[in-house]
Formats: sequence, C-alpha cells, structure tokens
Amino acid sequence: MASTQSPQYFLCADLLDATKFSQTLSKLATEGLGVADLQQEFDQLQFSEEPVNGTQIIFSLTAKIANKFKERFNVVRQLKQAVEDAYSRSQSYSRQWQCCKTQDFSYNLEYDSRFRQKVDVAKACVKISGSARSNLRYLDDLFVKKMEQMLNDFPFIKWQYFGSEEGMLTLFPSFEDKAACPSYDPRFRPWYVETATPEPKDVVLVIDTSGSMGTTLLNVATGAANTVLSTMNPRDRVSNDMTL
Repeated sequence: MASTQSPQYFLCADLLDATKFSQTLSKLATEGLGVADLQQEFDQLQFSEEPVNGTQIIFSLTAKIANKFKERFNVVRQLKQAVEDAYSRSQSYSRQWQCCKTQDFSYNLEYDSRFRQKVDVAKACVKISGSARSNLRYLDDLFVKKMEQMLNDFPFIKWQYFGSEEGMLTLFPSFEDKAACPSYDPRFRPWYVETATPEPKDVVLVIDTSGSMGTTLLNVATGAANTVLSTMNPRDRVSNDMTL
C-alpha cells in the first residue's frame, strides 16, 4: 500500500538577508509609522516644571469624587421614590411593551451615543420572566415620565431599571432586545439578590448523584445549582467540599 504524507516546508534562517530585513523594518518605522515625524513633533514641544501642592490636589480629587457619588446616590433615591409613588397609586392598566418587541411598536428609535445603540427616550420597555405570573403590575406613565425627566436633568446617567418580585424588569429608555422574550429573570441577577439579602450568605449545594436520579433529573438539578451560583456575590460563601 502506498503511503501518502503531507508536504513539509522548512524555512532556513541562513536564507534571510539580515541587512535587507533590517532596512525593511527601518523603512516601515519611518514611512509607515512616521516615527521620525512623531519624534520631531515631541522635540518641538516646550515643557516647564511647576511646583504642586500634593495635599491640595488630594483634597480636590476627594471632593470631586465625593460629589460624583452624591449625584448618583441622589438619582437612585429619586428613582426609588418614583417606584414607591407608582405603587402607592392605583393599579396601572397602561402596559409597556416588551423590549424584545420594541422594533414592532416604536417608531422613534434613534442612535444615542450614551447607550451606544438605538433607543426610544420617550418610552420604557419590560423584560418578563418565563416563570412570572400572568397578572403583573406595570408601573404607570407617571413613573416613565419621571425617568425621562431624570435622564434630561442628569446627563451622566444611562440605563434606569427596576426589578420586581414578580419577575418583571422595567427598563428606560426602550431599546430593541435581541434576546428571547422570556429568557431574563431579574430575581436571579446578583444586583437583585444582593439587595433582597444584603448580608453574606453561607450556601451548601447538595446534589444526589445516585442511579435513581437519571440523566434528566441530574440535568435539572445541575441547572438549578448553576442558577443559585449565578446569584452569588463576592461576599457569599459556597461549600463544595462535600461529596455524597
């Protein structure tokens, strides 16, 4: 039987002309990258040394950073109050469309550099978990107007959202979500779990791997364990040392 072998190629370093290779690299640096021109620009710059007060600079930076946090905390408090006000009013029958269907309902989608995609800054949309109940409570139009006002008053903020215990996430502004409609559940997100249970959690995962489980049940158990793990935050503690 005749054997077939793939062709093999070898590159001998002795065949390279070191001088030409060096000249090629120099030409690339000079003509392609403009290293000489860039160095010339740097040489023409004027520099001067000025004494600085390190303590004053630190206090100035501290004040600026503190103000940034205060502004953002203020926005969160206003959003919290807006949610509470919406819940204190009567049940809203004005429903926001689902984010996965924004393209079908919104005619005002425009690109916004703050969000790096097309959004509708006059509307909110919702993401509803596949396990959410059918009779959901939607936040009313006054709440959406408040989010629109905050976006205008505080240009530095971006997405505003609220996740309910019913499994619905209200997002502003509205955008076209490419994910499947029922694929997102805010109750399993770390930010929701950490807010609902702010104290660090001690979690022990026990999975029965005996023959009675079978492939299907074991896959379900593994999926449930992964869901629990996805809700963990850095302060939580999980035991994985036990094998049954």
